[in-house]
Amino acid sequence: MKHKSVKKITSLLLSGALLAMGTAGIMPAMHASAASNEQTVTDSSTGLKYRFIVNGTNTCTLKRISDNSSDWAMTGHSSVTIPDKIPTTNYTITQLGADNEAIIHSNNENKTRIAALTLPKTVQRINCQALLDGEVPNLKTLKVNVDALTYCDNSAFGWDTALNSIQIYNTTTQTYSIATNTISGFKNYYGLHNANYQACSGDQFKLTDTAKNKKLMFLNATCASPYYKQLAYKYAQNIAQTNGFTSSSLSNQKKLEMIYNYIRTHARYSYIQNTSGNQMGKLAGTPLGVLALNSGVCAGLSYAFEYLCRASGLPVADVAANSDILNVSFPGHVGNAVRMSPNEGFYIVDCTAATFMKNVGYQNSVFSDAFIYGVNTINRNPSKIPFAYSNLNSSNFCAGNSFIKIVNNAQTDIDIEVYDKNNTNAKFINYTAHPTAAVGTTCKPSKFNVTTDQGLYVSSYVYFGIKVGGVVINPTSGSTQNITVNGQTYKVQFQTRSYAQTGMAPQSAYSDYYYLSITRI
Repeated sequence: MKHKSVKKITSLLLSGALLAMGTAGIMPAMHASAASNEQTVTDSSTGLKYRFIVNGTNTCTLKRISDNSSDWAMTGHSSVTIPDKIPTTNYTITQLGADNEAIIHSNNENKTRIAALTLPKTVQRINCQALLDGEVPNLKTLKVNVDALTYCDNSAFGWDTALNSIQIYNTTTQTYSIATNTISGFKNYYGLHNANYQACSGDQFKLTDTAKNKKLMFLNATCASPYYKQLAYKYAQNIAQTNGFTSSSLSNQKKLEMIYNYIRTHARYSYIQNTSGNQMGKLAGTPLGVLALNSGVCAGLSYAFEYLCRASGLPVADVAANSDILNVSFPGHVGNAVRMSPNEGFYIVDCTAATFMKNVGYQNSVFSDAFIYGVNTINRNPSKIPFAYSNLNSSNFCAGNSFIKIVNNAQTDIDIEVYDKNNTNAKFINYTAHPTAAVGTTCKPSKFNVTTDQGLYVSSYVYFGIKVGGVVINPTSGSTQNITVNGQTYKVQFQTRSYAQTGMAPQSAYSDYYYLSITRI
């Protein structure tokens, strides 16, 4: 199994500083610094001053807007609407930001902060740091014409924007009436869940739909905000309800198993690229990327796990000391720590590295430098707290991980279901195995290609069943049976293998390895 614990980009939600080092500069900033083209205009009716750079005959880049003549800061407005044209001129604003500077500066925390901003409907490019969060830390409402955009820089909004309302301009009704704060609204407008992607090497998927490119870039730039965290949690609630994670008859451990297995089989470790090949590093580290687009890196998987746990009724608190589910930062990696009660020690759940309920004392060189991150991820400011371990030798549950390798040699997609035989409604895994290899072909991140070892945790007391195409399979080592699905016959083979046969180091005495192959005959 390919262990993805060390990656060059961890996540936006892990640490703005870490991500800035890994992704800043991925997209080129627009530098328009020709002093001879820079002009200043004051709008006498509003008192607002505009500093802009002439790009062409009738277009310009807005470099700064202010109401304070001494330091070009915004001090007396909480809401601003930027017109399509610079007042008293014929210059249409087509770009925001120049020389990696914010268009609004607010350098005194005691003065009025911009809370609502309406951008020109004519803006085609939002350049590097144009709406930097450090300069507009209270910017919560943004009105924007996304359909006019051709480019939105990766760091246009900084790394922790306060946005909680994004209103999108509707060119038909000429109002800001496009709502994307629901699952259906998000899907209908962005359409990224069913867009076409070209699979590339290195866990990359390139968007090929040029019409959705601007939406992807805008989403990536703004996705680490309360607005999209709230949307991600709606996805988590929907997934938890749909898959039965909220059932009161389930133990906390069973819920953890089902959530872990859901993420392992419904999300691909990957980055989505825009049509120019620039990876959307922010989106990859968010729960929205994992839960809505089935694609993300370690931090995205970690936060998706926490969101699903919270939505399933598990004890997830905003205060670290009271929470049984934590996001934990390891050197260069992010995972989760869980406990069954406040008196228990924590165990590691790592949806990236296929680790479930591993005793944290197993590899102290990795776990000794751990910090709690994002306990408060539903809200805004995640905490960083030294991670304390206790009662590491608790024997209340086994620390193990079983693996199932599913190889689909058929020529069609086949539904696979792994479930608890004692409770058929408790599904561990429910997904589609695709026969097409991922790299070098066109596929969507939502299509999980199961040709590699997938971590599947099964408690020692659980007897699991398997269905292929709705037909029950005999999970006995060496068993072979022919099944018919939609008039087509397949040979299904099931085997139990030892870790010695796989070359993989066992995680505990409770770990097993299974092999399932499907062949069309």
